[in-house]
Amino acid sequence: MKPLLRNFDIIFLDIDGTIVNSNHRQNAEGKPNALDLDYWIENSTRENIFRDTLMDNLVYYIKKKYLHGHYIVLCTARTLSDNDMDYLHDKGIPYHSIISRPENCTTPDAEFKYNQMKKFLNLKWTKRKKKFLYDDKWDNLIAGVRLGITPRYAHDWI
Repeated sequence: MKPLLRNFDIIFLDIDGTIVNSNHRQNAEGKPNALDLDYWIENSTRENIFRDTLMDNLVYYIKKKYLHGHYIVLCTARTLSDNDMDYLHDKGIPYHSIISRPENCTTPDAEFKYNQMKKFLNLKWTKRKKKFLYDDKWDNLIAGVRLGITPRYAHDWI
């Protein structure tokens, strides 16, 4: 989908730890960048997904950007289920496109996001646009910088 406005930014937006607090499903014991994947999968039920909470400051900001015509790309390194999509819609998270991990993909998060954002930025209409990445993981932000994307550390917005 091509945005109608000419003067718009492209905003890549991580989900977990950036706009959604899903810590209760991570079993990371307070360690940064830690994730017990088996625990995550086991606890990704509809009931648990709907117990996630929004990180309101950044969500408000993104909704405002969306309403002003900026192009929003949800960019997550996890697989999104129908329940995840229902949650995002239920909470009114605006977006134009989604980048998410296909099932059985084991590429490390930063490399996955780099490759997917690079493909997206190869589209003709994305050239010469300002690009931003909001994420809570430094490795992902560095991957964005390598593509010429301005990094925005999510925790600065909480």
